Formats: sequence, C-alpha cells, structure tokens
Amino acid sequence: MKYIIKRHPKQEITQLKKGDINEFLELMELCFIHCIESQSIDYHQVRCTLRKLIKPSYKIRMRFFGNRMNTYLIKVEDKIVSASSLTINRTQGTISNVMTHPEYRRQGFARKLFNHAVEQAHKYNLKQVYLKVHSNNVKAINLYKSENFERNYEITSLEIENPIIVLPKHDSNSSINVQVNNSVFMFKKLP
Repeated sequence: MKYIIKRHPKQEITQLKKGDINEFLELMELCFIHCIESQSIDYHQVRCTLRKLIKPSYKIRMRFFGNRMNTYLIKVEDKIVSASSLTINRTQGTISNVMTHPEYRRQGFARKLFNHAVEQAHKYNLKQVYLKVHSNNVKAINLYKSENFERNYEITSLEIENPIIVLPKHDSNSSINVQVNNSVFMFKKLP
C-alpha cells in the first residue's frame, strides 16, 4: 500500500483551548472507538474534566501539588488533525491520547506531537516519561520504540459483563461476555 504524503504549510503545535474541546472529543471518539466502547467512557464527564483542566485557577492548584496536564494539537485548515497529552506528576510524565485523524495518518503528525511532549518533559526536568498503548497497536509501538522508549511490562485484564457468582442449574440461554484487554507499558529515562 502506498501512502500519499501531503505537505501542509502550517503545522504549528498549540495547546487545547475551551473552543477546541468538542472537536478534540470527536477526534478521540474516531481514533479510540474500540477503547471507548470497551471502557464505557462517559463523554459528559470527559468534557467537564477537560473544561476544568484548562481553567487557569485549576492549573494553579494542580501546579501547587506538582501536577499539570497539557494537551497539544496540530490543526490543518483550522481542523484538529492530531493531538497528544502530557501529564506531569512531580518527576514523572505520562504521554497519552496520541491520535491522528485517519485521513492524516502517515504524515508525521503523531511523531511531531509525541516529540513535542518529550521536549516539554525535558523542560520540566522530568526523570522519566511513561506511556501505555494497546498491545495490538503495532504502528504506535514501533513509533515509540523508534523514539527510544523501552517496553517495561505488559498487562492483561479481563472484563466480565454480568458476572454470575453461583449457577444453580445450567441455562443454555444464559451467556457470559468476557473481554480481554492487553496493554503494553513503555518508558524512557530522560537525561
């Protein structure tokens, strides 16, 4: 499969603003639909949390406790095409929500934002940066490995829908849905 690389003249990295929240959530839903469905994410709660995180008063309170969260965006023609977040907790950072609109993938947007988050981690004098990625997301894992992130550990979780504790008798109409989630945790020590 050949990818057509389009060059977009304006690729500035900006931070998430109040007016970007709905479009950011739409991109998140598009990119992470499999995670959203399996984890029953409440968009109203996510929207409220994002609004809270970008308020100056909340940012000041977070910084007082050594925490902060920055969400970075790249827009093309005023449309969010890629995003990532950096959460800081004292001396460690976590990169999350690295996503690119499907029509804009394989054009370097995710790598650019990912590297920007690592640069910001350096500026905050963090010792390590972590991330979690779904184990079947091979392209993302390869991106992170190419940026010198190391595989730390892998975790498998089982989610059981409507668990049955005691089965008095076998009912051929009953079923138990089990979902297996595999995640890879990676890290990079910063100089």
